[in-house]
Amino acid sequence: MSNNLISNQSVLAFDGQDDYLVIPNQDAINFDQNQNFCIELWLKIGTIEPGSNTIFDVNIIEKWQGSAFPYSIRYSSTKGTVYGSRYDGKNPSVSSKILVNDEKFHHVAFVKQDSQLFLYIDGIEQSQTQDTTIQSTQNYSPLYVAAGTSISKGGGTRRFFAGQIADLRIWNIARTPEEIQQNMNSRLTGKEPGLVGYYPLNGDDNDKTSNTNNGTINGAVWQQEELPIELAISGEMNTKNSVLFFDGIDDYVKLPDGILTASYTKEAWIKLPEPAKPESNILSGNQHALFAPNAIAAGHNGQWYMVQTPQPCLKNTWLHIALTYDSQTQIMCLYQDGQLVSQASNIPPFDPGDRTLDIGIHRNSYFFKGEIAEARVWNFARTQEMIEKTMSSRLTGQETGLAAYYPLNEGSGNVATDKTAKGNNGTINGATWKQEKLPIQATISGEIESSNVITDSHNPTSNKIMDSNTTNNSVLSFDGIDDSLTLSKGFPTIDKAITIEFWAKGENSVTESTSVFEAYNSQNSRVLNVHLPWGNSWIFWDAGNENGYNRIDKGVKLEEYNSWTHWAFVKDASTGKMFIYRNGEIWHQGEGNTKTLSGIQKFVIASSVYGSHYWKGSLTEFRIWNIARTPEEIQQNMNSRLTGNEPGLVGYYPLNGDSNDKTSNANHGTINGAIWQQEKLPIQAEISGEIDIPENQQPAEVVQPPESLAIPENQRPAEAVQRPKSLAIPENQQPAEAVQRPKSLAIPENQQPTEAVLKLRKGFSFDEAILMTTLSKYAYDVFQYDDGSVDDVELKTIYKALYKNQGWELVHTIRNDDTNNRGLILKNTQSGVAHQYAVSFRGTAGMDNGSIDLDGVVSDVDWKLVDYGGMAIQRAKVVRGFNIAFESIADEIQFFFKTLRGELKPSDFRKLYQLPPLRKFACLTALADAGAIRLGAEFDEQAQYLVQQVFADGEIDDDEELAEVLTFLEEELLSKLTPLNEQIEVWVTGHSLGGSLCQLGGLALRRWFGPAASGGLLIKVYAIAACKIGNQDFVDFYNQQIGEELCYRIENTLDAIPNIPLDAPFPISAIAPEGLKIGNVFLGKFFNGGKPISVTGLGGQSSSISFGGFGSIPFTVPFPHSPETYIQLLQEQKQFWEQLARPVKDIVRPFLLELLRDEHRSDVNSDE
Repeated sequence: MSNNLISNQSVLAFDGQDDYLVIPNQDAINFDQNQNFCIELWLKIGTIEPGSNTIFDVNIIEKWQGSAFPYSIRYSSTKGTVYGSRYDGKNPSVSSKILVNDEKFHHVAFVKQDSQLFLYIDGIEQSQTQDTTIQSTQNYSPLYVAAGTSISKGGGTRRFFAGQIADLRIWNIARTPEEIQQNMNSRLTGKEPGLVGYYPLNGDDNDKTSNTNNGTINGAVWQQEELPIELAISGEMNTKNSVLFFDGIDDYVKLPDGILTASYTKEAWIKLPEPAKPESNILSGNQHALFAPNAIAAGHNGQWYMVQTPQPCLKNTWLHIALTYDSQTQIMCLYQDGQLVSQASNIPPFDPGDRTLDIGIHRNSYFFKGEIAEARVWNFARTQEMIEKTMSSRLTGQETGLAAYYPLNEGSGNVATDKTAKGNNGTINGATWKQEKLPIQATISGEIESSNVITDSHNPTSNKIMDSNTTNNSVLSFDGIDDSLTLSKGFPTIDKAITIEFWAKGENSVTESTSVFEAYNSQNSRVLNVHLPWGNSWIFWDAGNENGYNRIDKGVKLEEYNSWTHWAFVKDASTGKMFIYRNGEIWHQGEGNTKTLSGIQKFVIASSVYGSHYWKGSLTEFRIWNIARTPEEIQQNMNSRLTGNEPGLVGYYPLNGDSNDKTSNANHGTINGAIWQQEKLPIQAEISGEIDIPENQQPAEVVQPPESLAIPENQRPAEAVQRPKSLAIPENQQPAEAVQRPKSLAIPENQQPTEAVLKLRKGFSFDEAILMTTLSKYAYDVFQYDDGSVDDVELKTIYKALYKNQGWELVHTIRNDDTNNRGLILKNTQSGVAHQYAVSFRGTAGMDNGSIDLDGVVSDVDWKLVDYGGMAIQRAKVVRGFNIAFESIADEIQFFFKTLRGELKPSDFRKLYQLPPLRKFACLTALADAGAIRLGAEFDEQAQYLVQQVFADGEIDDDEELAEVLTFLEEELLSKLTPLNEQIEVWVTGHSLGGSLCQLGGLALRRWFGPAASGGLLIKVYAIAACKIGNQDFVDFYNQQIGEELCYRIENTLDAIPNIPLDAPFPISAIAPEGLKIGNVFLGKFFNGGKPISVTGLGGQSSSISFGGFGSIPFTVPFPHSPETYIQLLQEQKQFWEQLARPVKDIVRPFLLELLRDEHRSDVNSDE
């Protein structure tokens, strides 16, 4: 930090007794679980006596009143360090390594970027960790600065801060270290993109952003301090920047193909030398060029001088050049320094076959000589006003329509980084870096890219939407690649009339084929669809049934949908009229459209039902009505929020932070990849006042179908299988019919799984329980050969040798060496179901001979109860030791099934890049193993070769080999995987500790992928000899989520482990309701999940006595906890029920067969 930055300035000083600053709650600073942010401030620690109540005992900033919170920054008076944290029941935090109590000012930045948290001190990263929050972190608390919990009402007894604070900044984006360092020593304007709260605290407590969320000072006073912040505002023009110099001989930047679109804008700052080199290409491809001879010229399709400047270019001077082409109007424009200098009409569209684009070269020749900076490519023709607004400032990379952005300011290396999310990085060939004074601001432009106020020269009435209504709101943004929103159920009450309306800002070109929503019925026929637009530049509105649909359509221009626009699509089959409304006015209509709308069952937003024609842009206020609304009704509340109780409203999705349906139907949506962004919308924050509806005008209640008697609807298997009930034995205890299969060559007959071909169904099955217990034993057997290395290829070989021909293939080994957790993912290779898997968690670590060691089961587990993050109900708690153990391997399990389902997204790989090497490697193997199942042997061979190279040197670190396999998997899986249409069936099992983990695993799979009825996994859990996992509220939630007929626990009444922890006697239960540890014994009122199935017996575990080198005597020790015991007891129990049931079945069978024949005959007669 240079001394010339330091100057005397006002700062806000707090006395540590009762001084604080309070900032009102506002949506813009109230970040949810999935929202990125960056909190920055300067601070100087004053005199704070060491405390003893908590490690981090002094509040710096805190937005908390005892519930979840999005962020806090605190100070440890005992350690002299700072840390940032979040809370939703889980409390991820990052701490500084350096001390900040040195009587100097330090800059602190707390950042959330996707699934990672970072802490920076003075622009240097101190630590990072995974953001483990999974519930909402929003609350209604103000933001408190320097306040103790006696004021903030947050958790604990944290104290007031003593010291000085300046330049508090709140961003709704994740800032990089480079961005933080760029302006941490200078003041801001308040207009920077992503800045939602800015408090310089240099004389007042005002917010300098347009949100004007001003604070209130309580007791704190202004002091003059030497502060390392420049008085001038960041972003002065003509600051020195790195630029790229091209020698005109063979220097260029090679860019990936596919960037340029039919309509386009090319921009760059250039500086030509004296004398200039003829035909110096700036941004060009095979069939298009922007170049600088004596003048600037451009064209495409081989016509190079369609536009050109009338005068020679200035030399040794920075010039801004922009070329635009609109494929609809066929107009090409050339701008220099923001001014139109040449224009041409009737230019034929650009050849779509040529998607090449490079910097500084054309057709392997015509190299550029001079300097280039800020190269930008857009997927539409920008206006002169747009170009002028942003030409002199940096961009964020998130601007609407920005196809590629190369600031060319890296300063070193041979990579030209694309700052957009598309990651189209270029490779620098020969060009070198120079430092130059550029006529651009160092800070990122704060201009809004396109007007958020709806105006339409073709529609004079549309200007009724006024600026005063625009407010910052969250909207849902779709990338046009694989993002969508799927509703959990259909709309059975919609028959003859419908209105679907929403606000949209489209980012796709008029030549792309998209569906902004589509709906199908149970016959898999299209009922609803809107192409916004289709590839012929028309908007289509389809509505009908399995016998066909009616359609109206109309050509659309880019400017009609690429800014915030309200659309309403209406059909009334009784009148035959269909309408498209734009901003409340009729845009298109048709008659004679009388097809009714039959039973909407599937409804997907931003793509087709089956995952194609993805729509790109942002959506908000998505509303579905079972009435045909009039223009007056649409205009009445299109600019305001609804209550969800309006007559005829059957689906209401504000999409302003969640995807929930605000009507009583609760038809919530599932977001697939789309992200939240802040936008200024022409919508009032207040809810539209549609209340006091006369009773006779209120809509009738929607009649709900009867619930399943066996399984809640959202957990019902995709294929219901009916069978007659036994008169003597409950259905869920009837033994399955024996299926004969070849004996394994490696497994004793009494331990072989008894059913090779099976179907996951509701209800208990002895064959299934025996099979799952056997697979639980496999986890012990396989890992006793684990030599501690990370090479699991050998373990797969061992598994094949042990369990040859038994029908279950080991496809992935789960492991975390830090927590000593192990598990197997097995695939049934002899099933008629294509995708049938078992996840088997290993229990307490085995000894060398494979026997079970119980020493650590009671004493080593952390039995403290903690909030379960995935729950929406209060007071539900899970054993912390089990929760931590499962979370340590959860990532690779999730990645495995995400890959299997074909649901990987670029954001998943961004998360992978941020993991520590060992976890990154574990997740990469999960991707490779699941990818091999989907893509076949060639992919598997390549992936396994690269995986082997990673640990060839015996270590796993962030080296070139690890990066190579990650790059290979990213390219292959993202480009080749498609969504899986078949149902995936998953059994989750484990023994002992593994039995406890398998219950958390099953619940996580349900949470990640949803119920089977909504396209999720079909899951069944068998927990064998499991310890208790949580309190009653947690167990109730677990049972409800999995389904009582789909989760079981097997317990031996003579086994002590399922009773751990033991119930606490009175008065301990009253004094310590969440349990108490006495020595190595833990007592507490804990419970286990699933329906209990009891067996009884001592069983045994093989052992032996060794006599040195003279041999050994084998014997069996009674051991009711061993997997062998459970297998034996289940087989005996199965045999007992079979013997008991056989005579009853023989008596009842004729009567049941006759009943079935009668039912069949009645069905046939009714069909006739």
